[in-house]
Amino acid sequence: MMLTVKKSKIILFNKIRNGIEEVITIDIFNKKEVINWEEKYKELLADYDKMYDENRNLRKKVKELEIRIKKTGYLEPKERQITNEEILYIKTLREKEKLSYSLISKETGWSKATICRVLKGVYDNE
Repeated sequence: MMLTVKKSKIILFNKIRNGIEEVITIDIFNKKEVINWEEKYKELLADYDKMYDENRNLRKKVKELEIRIKKTGYLEPKERQITNEEILYIKTLREKEKLSYSLISKETGWSKATICRVLKGVYDNE
């Protein structure tokens, strides 16, 4: 289905500060424009399909993130910040010098919870 649209001139009246009227004529489209509605429909349908697929992928990612949050309590796994040398130093302080968690914490700057994890072997497998 083809539709022919004819757009005409637009005349604007503009008042200037000193009171003189100026007439501005703008030719927007002074010729016939043919619009192919079937082609427009196909373009819009293609855009819709693209957006629908993007939306589906985003919803899938959101569900995966929700599942991860429920399992782990955070979005992405934390990276280990403590080095192997620091782990060895903490174990040495505990075994050889028989220092308490508080003293080891003051010596190394790591929290007591981290020292506890180190001494329990949580970081040994990494």
